[in-house]
Amino acid sequence: MRTSTLSLTGAVIVRLVILASAQTPIDATNVGSAESIGANRDWIPKAGSPFESRAPDEPVRRIAHFGKDAQLTRPSRKMTDAVTLDANGRRFTVTLRDAVEMRDALIRYLEKAPRPDHRSLAPTLAGADPVITPQGYIRIGIWRLGVRADRLAMTCHLYNTDAASIGCLAFLARIKDRWEVLEVTDDIMRFDPQPSQG
Repeated sequence: MRTSTLSLTGAVIVRLVILASAQTPIDATNVGSAESIGANRDWIPKAGSPFESRAPDEPVRRIAHFGKDAQLTRPSRKMTDAVTLDANGRRFTVTLRDAVEMRDALIRYLEKAPRPDHRSLAPTLAGADPVITPQGYIRIGIWRLGVRADRLAMTCHLYNTDAASIGCLAFLARIKDRWEVLEVTDDIMRFDPQPSQG
């Protein structure tokens, strides 16, 4: 009787531990603590680099390397969380604080864009808070941060035709300590032609 009580108690304790661990959100794997990430200088821009936008002693936690490695249970909204990207042979870190600046730069650009269809995209960013998705991408509303043609770019998908996916592509750069949009262009990805039936 005593043994069965201990076994039952042990089973209850094990069950409680399993339930508690299942409900504890796991922010990321393979990232270590903020201190260990801070010590890994490959992931943090050097002070004074064109991508440095944080306080020198502010810890940055790398969530993913361009959409890889992340296993978040929910989107991350912590401003010091970051992803790393490779562009034109350089690896650099983009925090969610950077993403806020990118959003504001893109809104400014779109509001004054010469094309009406580009101007109509500004409201898709207004009030949209950047997040790091569970897949490890930075998203701002319908826009996603990535690399195109070896340059940092925000992309958004608008619609599909029978022949292609149509979207918008905004190239960004850090100029004089602020993020700026260099240009906005169409993003057309043509589908592979289907073999004719017959």
